[in-house]
Order: sequence, then structure tokens, then C-alpha cells
Amino acid sequence: MKKKIAALVIAGAMFAFSGCGSTASESAPAESTVSEVTDGESAAAESSGTAESAPAESTEAGDESAEASNSVGDIILDDAPVSDMDFTAEKVDDFITLASYNGFSPYAPEGTEVKMGDTVNIDYTGYADLDGDGEVEPFDGGSTQGLGTNLEIGSQSYVDDFEEQLIGSKKGDQVEVNVTFPENYGNTDLAGKDARFDVTVNEIVVETADSYFSEVCNASEVKAYPKNIWDEIVAYFDHYAETNSMTTEELFEQVGVSQDDYIRSRAKILLTAHAILAKEGCDTGSEEYNSMQNDFLSYYGFQDIEDAQNQGMTDLELDYTVTYNLALSNLEEMAIK
Repeated sequence: MKKKIAALVIAGAMFAFSGCGSTASESAPAESTVSEVTDGESAAAESSGTAESAPAESTEAGDESAEASNSVGDIILDDAPVSDMDFTAEKVDDFITLASYNGFSPYAPEGTEVKMGDTVNIDYTGYADLDGDGEVEPFDGGSTQGLGTNLEIGSQSYVDDFEEQLIGSKKGDQVEVNVTFPENYGNTDLAGKDARFDVTVNEIVVETADSYFSEVCNASEVKAYPKNIWDEIVAYFDHYAETNSMTTEELFEQVGVSQDDYIRSRAKILLTAHAILAKEGCDTGSEEYNSMQNDFLSYYGFQDIEDAQNQGMTDLELDYTVTYNLALSNLEEMAIK
């Protein structure tokens, strides 16, 4: 459940106006503060998502023939009209032709060596001489606790040359990594000290559910954008701009993306996610959907939907977050291990 909740946080950031196509990276031993490990993330984190025609033939996810004149982030935009029809989960096929998908291979083949630029999933425990008595011991926040965390080699998100020392290793390797914490490290117990990390390379990650979702989304074709979804997204950003003392036009000028394009990208993500859930039999009102929704509400401290609404959560935000993450969860289950 912890990893599911972590995904919920990411989806919430996707719908908030935090950027276009940005992804959340997992924290790691970096050069600022040390906190406790949660959800498999490192504890030495740096503080520093007219329609009346019948569904067309489905295309294959990853098909390079899927083209569009422009894109927002990773999402290719479709030049489809805004319909005068409203969206319901039962009508999703009226608005989008979902690309076929058969799962994806998230990890590199056995025997592949880690190289610069790769993303690896690792576990580790750090040891240091905290008392100056010559005896090393595990330190707070220096372990993934077996939950695993992803690290991009070369991202410089870990202290010293931690990342470079993993180059050449393979899945299953145990690697001893030796580093020196910087003198200005946030945790004074570790500042300037040498440390050893016993690292296990779990996998070399070549594709994630997020990136595979983008492939499915881009290979799918929007036939029309539902009027109610379009209007709700417009209202969402109008309100966002107003609360930040600017016009909607000023808001989108700051980001450098047209309002129309950004709305098309968010609407396409939502339609794709709903289409995946419809295909998997777990769309709005299903046991799986309600469970994901309850997880989200509980994580953010809401008692129920009414409580979330009273605190400013819109129905669109809730549905976007739950639908997107439940779609990711379904894709993750199809990953070819």
C-alpha cells in the first residue's frame, strides 16, 4: 500500500500546475539533510495526466505512426474537436480509441552491466563511525529497509561518487560503496565523515508504468474531447490563476504552453486512463476504484469525499488522481518480469 500511496502523490502533482510532463524522482543520499526512510525512498534526501462514431480499429502502443503536430511534455496532442456531449465512464469509447497493450518489460536482461545514464533499483545500508571510536555502525536514515529505491546513474543526487561506483555492476551484485559526506552536510553527525554503503543492485530499470502509460496514451486517438471534462479543466485553471493573483493567460504564458494545448494533454491522459480501466473492468464505481479513492482520501487526511470537497478538492482532481493511478496499477501488474 505504501508504494500505491507514493504513486498517488505523483499523480496529484501531475494535475496541479507544476509543469508539463514532469516526473517525480525518488530521493536518495544527497547533500543536505537526513530524514527517516518512507516508501522505499532514501532517507538522506536532498532538501535543496461529435463523439457518436463507432470505435475505430485499435492501434498498437509504441506505434511510431502515431503522429501529431505538437505535444505537451511526453503527451502527443490530437487535433480533435470539443464535443457537445458529456463524458461518462460508460461512454468512454465514444471519445477515444484506446491503443492495444500487452504489457512491457521493465528491466534489462540478465547480465546487463550498469552504465552512465541507467536507472537502477537498489537497496542499501550505510555505516559510519559516529562516535569517533573506530567502530562503524548503521546510521539513521541510511537504509532503504529493503523497500528498494530508483536511482539514475549520473544524476548527482547521491553524495560523493556513490553513483559512479555502481557502474559495471549487474543485477544481484553486492557492491561496497565508500563515500565521504561533505563538511556542510545537514546531519552534523555525518558531516565530513567517511561512510560505507552495502548496496544490492536489484534491477536495471528500462521502462516504468508511467512511461508505458505515455506510450499507450500517444498511440491512442482522441475522437472528441467531452464538453464537461473540457469545461472542468478550464474552470480548474481559472481558479488556480485567480488564487495566485494572475489571469489564466498570464499563468500559461509563464509556463510557455498554450492553454488549449495543456487542456488537451490533461484531457487525453484522463480519457486514456478511463479507457484502460473500462477495458480492465475497474472503472468508476468498481471495488478497485473505490479502494484507490479511499487510499487517496486517507493518505491526505480526508474523512470522506465530502470532507475533501469542503477543503477545496474538486471532483475532477479526485477522479484524475484516482483514475490515473489505478490505470498505472493495472499496467504494473502486466509488467513482464
